[in-house]
Amino acid sequence: RLVAGRLNLDLAPVDLAPVLGAVHEQHAALAAQKGLRLELDAATGLVVEAHPGRLRQVLDNLLDNAIHYTPEGG
Repeated sequence: RLVAGRLNLDLAPVDLAPVLGAVHEQHAALAAQKGLRLELDAATGLVVEAHPGRLRQVLDNLLDNAIHYTPEGG
């Protein structure tokens, strides 16, 4: 969609620490249910140019997949 011009991304400076913290908090319980340890070590003040909603979506998908495909206790 991006290449075809059907997806418009409005980029803005995004502080990663709060975004990563929210994603971590959202997925921690599911990881714990599978016996997985989910740790967050995020540097403060790290800012990237991104679409905040899409960045959150990508991080959610990555963590969902990691939790889903990691064997219990892994």
